[in-house]
Amino acid sequence: MFRKFISGAVFGSGFALAFCAILFVWFIFALPVAVHQMTQQTLEHFEPSEQVIEPAETSSVENGPHPHSNDHYLGSRSAHSGAITYSTSKRIIMEGPGRIAGRATANGQPVEGLKLRLALTRTAWSDWLITSKDGEYQAHVPYGDYEILGYEIDNTSANALLAGMIDFPQINFHIGTITVSEKSDGPGPPFEFVTAVRKQTTQREFSSTEEIVLRWHSHSDADGYQIEIVEKSDPYRFGQTRLIDFHQSPKLKENRAYVSDLGITLKTDHYYRYGVRALDETGQSISRTPDRHIGYDFKVVN
Repeated sequence: MFRKFISGAVFGSGFALAFCAILFVWFIFALPVAVHQMTQQTLEHFEPSEQVIEPAETSSVENGPHPHSNDHYLGSRSAHSGAITYSTSKRIIMEGPGRIAGRATANGQPVEGLKLRLALTRTAWSDWLITSKDGEYQAHVPYGDYEILGYEIDNTSANALLAGMIDFPQINFHIGTITVSEKSDGPGPPFEFVTAVRKQTTQREFSSTEEIVLRWHSHSDADGYQIEIVEKSDPYRFGQTRLIDFHQSPKLKENRAYVSDLGITLKTDHYYRYGVRALDETGQSISRTPDRHIGYDFKVVN
């Protein structure tokens, strides 16, 4: 009886060890192959906008220079729709035979060597693109439908190529759904840059009893200017009151504005920021001062 028990136990232990060995071999060799095959089958059914791979290369797009520093690019470095999942570990669209193409210009001339990328889905971007001699950029993507939801401009290349410039008019990446096919490219947004209008009156204090004159550098192609002024109780908060906007401003022929002529009242111990836009002969805006929401240009004191 005892011998039968021992024989059964040995047989059972041997069976258990054999089963464990089979499981071990399956986990090591068979499971990875099965997972790989399942992943490949899933990827084959992805839409082009869902085919994403490795994290995109990081680039210097943050911590831009002070808006009055004329040896740097002064415009927007990035923008995106609220629909996009925005993070530093962006994924990039797989390369394909299709093409999304656009152009970058500065004062109407092509910009060569500008580095940028586009958000093509809520979670995936193009790889970094570099503009050609003709200012053209190309994103090679799988055929399909895409919706451009944002962009980034590399800080280093922008500072080297677009010093003293802004994006104007502001880059409009909202161009709807685009189709990339064997027969046609998808249109990318144009990146247009112009020389900025530069302020001269900055970080100043004026007495409430003196004549306040706001000055800026003349723009070579301007036939006139308009001005806006905002009031802030705290220069480092976003809250502000607009005292006069561009549409309310008269057309100024000189590169200065006397606040007393604008029909507004300034308060003591308050901070003010002003903006200027340059107009052509038809009254169309051709440039402006860089946007700035934090800080101030002048303060009124007793």
